[in-house]
Amino acid sequence: MKFRCSLELVVLIFGLSFSVRATPPRLDSIPIPGTKAFPESITSKSDGTLYVGRLGDGGIVRINPRTHENAIFVQPGTLGSRSILGVFADEASNTLWACSNNLSALGAPARGSDTGSALKAFDLRTGIGKRSVSLPGTHAFCNDIAEDAKGSLYVTDSANPTILKLSPGAATFEVFARDSAFSPPKSGGAGLDGIAFDSDGNLYVTTYAAGGLFRVEVKAGRAGRITTLSGTIN
Repeated sequence: MKFRCSLELVVLIFGLSFSVRATPPRLDSIPIPGTKAFPESITSKSDGTLYVGRLGDGGIVRINPRTHENAIFVQPGTLGSRSILGVFADEASNTLWACSNNLSALGAPARGSDTGSALKAFDLRTGIGKRSVSLPGTHAFCNDIAEDAKGSLYVTDSANPTILKLSPGAATFEVFARDSAFSPPKSGGAGLDGIAFDSDGNLYVTTYAAGGLFRVEVKAGRAGRITTLSGTIN
């Protein structure tokens, strides 16, 4: 599950300490390099290394959360990438996946050669570009990424009511699930947003503007019933 950030040029890392008497959480601040970084998504490796996508300046920052050392790991424009949204570190394949979108019309300064939306793959050790897979259609928006146990990738398309799937070795996406409840609001705004697998093997997605939460049942690698979820916070 990814952590979403507000448009502040910091990443907030929370640490809890426990003793006989309760103590308040410690709050550390790690600056993100860039004049208009606008961090949008965070992923991590098992050793705690963080990777932060920059919506404004583009590129991906790597952070050591213990020392606060940070550096641009994937340079803006690599593989034609533009504004970076969802990021996902896959240690098994040594790949850092990232959603890239052209947001120049909205004033994002990220520069690259892409004109559309694509899922990018970078080497998790070096940051070098490995491959780029365009999302289908002329109007698509790659937002977030999840992976199943067999290495298939699932991407939310915020501009369309579809969850896309990229199977291992495939060169193009297929539509995994489609539902009218995933559609962007007619009044404007993004549709599908976050995506993650639970231990039950099912897929869970959210919608951004409408604030919905959905479970997509997964059976034998195929999408089943889609259920709208609700709950309360105590």
